[in-house]
Amino acid sequence: MSPGEFISVADLYGYNPELAQRLLSEAGYPDGFSAEILVYNLPHFLDPITMVVAMWKEVGVDVEIMPLDYTTWTVRLGTRSYNHMLAGIYSGIGSYMKAINYSGRGMFNSSYIDDPVLNEARDNMMAAYPKEAEVDAIHRDLMPYLLEQVYMIGLPAGYYYNFWWPWVQNYNGEGSVGYYNAGNGIKYFWIDQEMKEDMGY
Repeated sequence: MSPGEFISVADLYGYNPELAQRLLSEAGYPDGFSAEILVYNLPHFLDPITMVVAMWKEVGVDVEIMPLDYTTWTVRLGTRSYNHMLAGIYSGIGSYMKAINYSGRGMFNSSYIDDPVLNEARDNMMAAYPKEAEVDAIHRDLMPYLLEQVYMIGLPAGYYYNFWWPWVQNYNGEGSVGYYNAGNGIKYFWIDQEMKEDMGY
């Protein structure tokens, strides 16, 4: 890129093989490169990665998809034992002020990011917590910088549906009510036994 030239986030995430080849060449890979990517062996993980890998191939980046069962994939994620790339997961929104998706040595920082700008923002968010408005402002201002670094490729999230019987009370489809995205809201639910019986169960 010429001095002062700016590549927008939209350019980086858009479909532009010519720009991709140019950036690869300027990064020292005029003929592309080969790599492997570890993926959890389920369609909603494999299908988007297959699409991305096909687009990479058009610009000379040859990536082998390595499907893994959940246990193996989780161990490789948790121990950070992968050679090139891993289609991973991220920590839940409850931990955003700790920036563990893009700093530190935990498994959620699967791109091994150690960026002084991000580290400073993390420290500032932690210092501001629990003043959520202040934390949110720091986080919001940081996002354009983070996206421009392209430490990872964020794919669109798919739709998830939660179904529950009408006799499950005090539940509205939440995936999480706490720090982590897990089923930690069960203690707040209750069963309307009379309704359940009236419905023949």
